[in-house]
Amino acid sequence: MKPRKSLNSIIFLLFLQLLLLNTSCSESPEKTFQRLEITGNEYFNAHNYQKALEAWNKMVPINPNTPGLYQKIGDCYYLLGDYSNAFQAYNEVFRLQPENWVARLNIAKIQLTLMDINSAEESWDAIKIHINTPETLVFHGDLLSIKNLRPAAEQEYRKALTTQPTNQTALIRLSLCLLGQGKTVEAAKTFETLAASNPQSADILLQMSNYLSLQGNQQQAELLLQKAIDLAPENLSLRLKLVNFFIESEKYDQAATALQNFLQISPDNRYAKKMLLDVMLLSNRDAEAEEILDNLSEAEGKDVEFNFLKGKFFLKTLEYYAALSQFQMVLEKEPDFPLAYYFQAISYFASGQSNLGEKSLIKCLTLNPNFTEAELMLADLYFKTNNYNFALEHAERITNREPGNFRAHLIIGNIYLAKNNYKKAMLSYRVAQQLYPELAAPIYYTAVSFSLAGNTEESLLLYQALLKENPQLIDAALQYSRILATSGKSKDAINFLQNAISNEPENPYLHHILGETYLAAGNKKEAANSFRKALSKKPDLKSAYLQLFSLYSQEEAKLEELLQTAISHINNFQEAQVKLARLYCQNGQTDKAIALLEEAVSAYPKSPALTNNLAWLYLKFQQQDIDEAMRLAQTAYEVLPDNPATADTLGWIYYIKKMPTRASWLLEQAHDLAPNNPLITFHLGLTQNALGKNTEARTNIKKALQLGLPEEEALDAEEALKKLAAL
Repeated sequence: MKPRKSLNSIIFLLFLQLLLLNTSCSESPEKTFQRLEITGNEYFNAHNYQKALEAWNKMVPINPNTPGLYQKIGDCYYLLGDYSNAFQAYNEVFRLQPENWVARLNIAKIQLTLMDINSAEESWDAIKIHINTPETLVFHGDLLSIKNLRPAAEQEYRKALTTQPTNQTALIRLSLCLLGQGKTVEAAKTFETLAASNPQSADILLQMSNYLSLQGNQQQAELLLQKAIDLAPENLSLRLKLVNFFIESEKYDQAATALQNFLQISPDNRYAKKMLLDVMLLSNRDAEAEEILDNLSEAEGKDVEFNFLKGKFFLKTLEYYAALSQFQMVLEKEPDFPLAYYFQAISYFASGQSNLGEKSLIKCLTLNPNFTEAELMLADLYFKTNNYNFALEHAERITNREPGNFRAHLIIGNIYLAKNNYKKAMLSYRVAQQLYPELAAPIYYTAVSFSLAGNTEESLLLYQALLKENPQLIDAALQYSRILATSGKSKDAINFLQNAISNEPENPYLHHILGETYLAAGNKKEAANSFRKALSKKPDLKSAYLQLFSLYSQEEAKLEELLQTAISHINNFQEAQVKLARLYCQNGQTDKAIALLEEAVSAYPKSPALTNNLAWLYLKFQQQDIDEAMRLAQTAYEVLPDNPATADTLGWIYYIKKMPTRASWLLEQAHDLAPNNPLITFHLGLTQNALGKNTEARTNIKKALQLGLPEEEALDAEEALKKLAAL
């Protein structure tokens, strides 16, 4: 009987399940919708956001035109830190209700979180005429803060507090904004007002923790952080904000651990994966960053932000052309992405393409005129290329909107220093020093200004004070020693450096400076010894080799050995390669010279110094390779079109190939750039002769002889003048 009873039980259970299934299948869509909504609400109130989403997402096919449903789904995704899906959900709300400006504000907040500043601004422009609540004012303040417009942001936060004096979000944002402007007393008072209200919002506590961390109160900051997490353990969005706090505090290992834990809970969260990749790059964990990039899904591989991060990875690992390729891909998809133009500019500069870098910075600033880092870089570029007026214009734009930006004041000081306006330079350096008292650069450049203005005593005092606090500043030690040496105090300079070396005997730069000081005092033997000591500490110290090349210029055996050593220790040491090739030529070893430069060019085919010199050797010793010489000379000229040597080489090749018109264009350019170069003047004269311009030819050939042509060319010049005289 027992088996029969068991079988009956099984049949009964199956019948019951079928009954339930039929009941479920017969449930109307309206009832299913209501049941799922209630279930989702219960899960949401219990902070089980994943389960809430499962219920609410099942409601969408039943009634896909319910704005309130998409609002709930968006809120859920936002709390899970899934900003991409939250963005899509809020967009559905706005699509169904174009006048729902709260939904548009939610969209704008996500755009700001994702640093899509242009889109956030567009959203703000649409929102501002429709709603004017404390929440919208705080959002606008946040937008202005991210653009470094803190005084304007402060006004927005204050407006929010005028409307609602106890608004905790406005209070903490105002505290942080005031702190960022250096208004520490006002910031502290605002923060105390907030703290007195005993905030219980996890988000507010997190921001309060950030404030305390910026104030240096790390212990209290950590306590508030933990309290925030304890209040809302299921809020994954809060965990991402915690990660941001770690990043801003430069606690990259903690940030990485938090993100890895987050991705175990939510493995498909792209935003978290992007943050983790960025953290790996910030903390120099390049191998782990590469592993993430290598394991991206096909969809992730097409994601613009992953492309952007891949570009940053290549830039960091010095693969500049690969970085440029990624940033170009990003800009093809997102042509109004200022940050991509900024990093593209860095890649261009790193790969030696300054003109393209400048254009990228200009485009970046066109899209975001308040992008301070880009404008600082552009101002610095203009300064370094002697475009002082443009440099000053951009640096002053920065100080006008950010008076506390010490880097901009430093650039302004450097501009005035370059323009010999020492008084204005020192005023700018003083401002920079007041803004950043620990910084050595303002004192250093003030000392330089005093020295150039002729006030050596004041300059020496500043250098002494600077070196007392910062003995490792080699440039300051060098300038200090030079002033002593040029003031007739070489012994004092040598004593100072020897004392510094006794404290840091392994410092190669101090030995190098001592060598320069001996050289200035006329003691070449001790100078050479010091440069050699510098190289014993640092075998790839290029400046020491260059000094020794000059000192050994009359000792060919020593010079050859030194050049070979330099080339073996320093990759792509072009000055040494060219100098050794010339030495081989002087000794009749032209085959060795050509072989040396051919090997160098094969490694660095775009180097103008190498290609131009190899082209010249082919012309002089292997004219059967004149076509290859022309290719090399064209390469050199394309890279350095305003260099007299490259213009002369290419022009001379055209002359030899009986193309005097083309030759004359280049040789006239070369002559304009170097009017007292005897060889260029001679080449121009011969080209003018070939064009029938005999008077000009005679004048330039005579001038070339007067300037001092090498012996072989001097004989050719005399012969050419004889032929011209016979005409």
